[in-house]
Amino acid sequence: MRLHRQEHAAAVAGFERALEFIPQNVGTWVALGWTHFVRADFVQAEQTFRQALAVDRNFAESHGGLATVLVHLGRLEEGRAEVELARGLDPESFGWVYAHSELLARDGKKDLGVRLFQRALERSPGGTAPRLIDSLRAFLAQQPSLAQRPGLGIPPPVERPLRPKPAD
Repeated sequence: MRLHRQEHAAAVAGFERALEFIPQNVGTWVALGWTHFVRADFVQAEQTFRQALAVDRNFAESHGGLATVLVHLGRLEEGRAEVELARGLDPESFGWVYAHSELLARDGKKDLGVRLFQRALERSPGGTAPRLIDSLRAFLAQQPSLAQRPGLGIPPPVERPLRPKPAD
C-alpha cells in the first residue's frame, strides 16, 4: 500500500523489516527490488534482485526484475540472458516481458515491443483481479518519476466499441 501511495521510503523500510523476520521470502525480496526500481535506484534494485535469486534461483520474477534493471542500466546482453532465464522458468511472468519489450525498442523494433507489452498488460493475474493495464494505469498516474523516463510507457486507454452479435 505504501508503494502505491508513493511512500517509497516507508515501503522500503517495511519490506526490509519483513525480511528481518523472514529473510527467505523471495516475494518480499522481489517487491523490494521493484520498489527500488520505481525509485530509479537501479544499483540497489540490481543488488536486491540478486539477493532474491540467492534465496530462490528458480523464481522467474527475480530474473525478470533483474533483466529490467540491467536493461535500464544499459547492460543489454546481461539483460537478454536474464530475459531468457525468466521466460524459460515462467512464460507468463511479467518482468521478462517488460525487459524484453524494452530490449526490442532499443533494437529498433519498438512496435513489436509495444505489442508484446500491451498483450501482457491485457492479462489478468487471475481470478477476478483487474487486468494489469488497469492496475498499472491507476498506479502510474501517481508516479511522476516513471512518467518522465524514456521507454515504452503505458499506452492511454483505448475505448473498444462493442461488437454486434452475428446474425443467426
